[in-house]
Formats: sequence, C-alpha cells, structure tokens
Amino acid sequence: MASDDMRRIEEDGDLRVFISSIQSLDNGNLRFQFYLPLLGQCEMVTIVCEKTGRSGEYTISYKGDNKVLLSETDYDLYVTFYLHNVSNGTETRVLALYGTCISPYPTPSPTL
Repeated sequence: MASDDMRRIEEDGDLRVFISSIQSLDNGNLRFQFYLPLLGQCEMVTIVCEKTGRSGEYTISYKGDNKVLLSETDYDLYVTFYLHNVSNGTETRVLALYGTCISPYPTPSPTL
C-alpha cells in the first residue's frame, strides 16, 4: 500500500485493512471481506462497493466518501485498487496491490 497520508495506512491507521476476499456480485457491485484492527483485535468486516456508471469505478461510504477504481487486474493473481477518500474536507489517496497466496507445494490428493 502507498498513500499521500502514510498515517492512515500505517499500523492502527483507519485505512489499513487486510483483505480476505473480493467477490463480484450479479449487479456489478463488489463485496469485500477484510480484517480491520479495532481496539487491539482484528475484526472481520464485510462491505459492498456500489458500481458507478464508469467501468471499474465504485463508491463506498467508509471513514468518509470514497471512490474506488479498479486500476489493473489479472483475475487469478492480483488486483490494483486506487482509493480517493474525502473525510471532513481532507482528501487522501491510497494505491493498493492485493494478490492471491499460491502455495509452492502441490495440494495432496485424498487417499481412498
């Protein structure tokens, strides 16, 4: 992650999240499940970003008003998001790259 306000994505930052899953919904919206640090604990949170009229653009109200742009993806390996957050008149930009975790070891097949 990178941001023009590093405090918001550093440890205990309000925009620091740990993505668990991203799902494209039938209506074009995106469902995110992520872990968020709250009071020293990681809490699972689910939010839905609403699709706008522009390709790859979504909105969400979380810690202010947000525009989320899907910048680049290889649907099996990674996704890059650009977030523009406006909270109390202050703008913050975040660029985040999320990837899948692929094990270098083959999955053992069940024995019969």
